[in-house]
Amino acid sequence: MARKLPIVEVEWRDSVSRGRWSTREDYSKETPANCTSVGYLLKSDREKVIIVQSTEEKSYVLDSITIPRSCVQAIRKLK
Repeated sequence: MARKLPIVEVEWRDSVSRGRWSTREDYSKETPANCTSVGYLLKSDREKVIIVQSTEEKSYVLDSITIPRSCVQAIRKLK
């Protein structure tokens, strides 16, 4: 049986893009998006944080997101 992974909430910032005609002034006002993701913490190091949506007892995982560490604002352990 694989070890249990902690459940965490990760606050992070993501890039934003728009694909339409707009003024330079409007585009200059764009800011990164504030995001929150919840999942099982698979890995956390100086480069990245990886969380997954689902786990099973034999160490398989499903549906991951890898967030660059420089984008992470906070990590809170939920369980």
